[in-house]
Amino acid sequence: MLLSAIERFASTYDEPALMDWLLRHWPKTVLISAIYIVLVFAGKRWMEKREKYNLKWLLTLWSASLAIFSIIGTWFTFERTYNDLQEHGFKYTVCDNTFLHTGQGFWLYVFSLSKIVELGDTFFIVARKQKLIFLHWFHHVATLVYTWYATGNLVAAGRYFSSVNFAVHSLMYSYFAIRASGLIRLPRQVNITITSLQLIQMFFGIYVNVYAYIEISNGRQCDNTWPSLYASFAMYASYVLLFANFFYQTYLVKSKPGPGKPHTNGVVKNGAVAQNGYRSGKKEI
Repeated sequence: MLLSAIERFASTYDEPALMDWLLRHWPKTVLISAIYIVLVFAGKRWMEKREKYNLKWLLTLWSASLAIFSIIGTWFTFERTYNDLQEHGFKYTVCDNTFLHTGQGFWLYVFSLSKIVELGDTFFIVARKQKLIFLHWFHHVATLVYTWYATGNLVAAGRYFSSVNFAVHSLMYSYFAIRASGLIRLPRQVNITITSLQLIQMFFGIYVNVYAYIEISNGRQCDNTWPSLYASFAMYASYVLLFANFFYQTYLVKSKPGPGKPHTNGVVKNGAVAQNGYRSGKKEI
């Protein structure tokens, strides 16, 4: 019932107009990103001599809202992608952008807009005086700029970039909501699983880019632009390095006992998770 109502709502939009709007306005994401970075570091400086805020239930509501949004986005983007895979094969799903005018354009449009909303994640890090690392803000900025550019230019591979991201965020934000509420204590294996899925997401993004590159290089029709392929490959490659380093530093290095330190049997105190990784009182990213 609810999903049908959402689908009817989405069908009322003029998808070509939405894509054209993103194409005309995507350069503004560079300015938005610059303002975001200035505010983040100005906020950190402002909070240095102030007490941290708790924001427990606001953070729970924020994460739960993004989890629900991501779950709905996963349902609609995966459904169409799965059907196209069954009917036309993998090449079609990577190289044909006509799906953007058959109900999916709306979902890539709202996916692109959500990247601005997700900048709000950093507010909770700054306000709660938690650790802010390069991966967090770089990931937000790069994804925002690229997503608007790719969707506005009708990049066919965007269907995979959005659907897989929706799926991972469904789990990630659900975890954050549960963790922030403090109602359930989740095992450390959940953290490791989410970080691992994020790494898989980045490797898959590289694979899709390489596939599209080969198709275009061999003179076959593939609706992906050269600037998009280069930018996307560089973005996903940097994510692989950053997330792999985060995984190593969080789950491997911190699990090893140092000189004079008791052995923890590989368990990191309070847990950790990539991207917005909440710990009790600390945030990894």
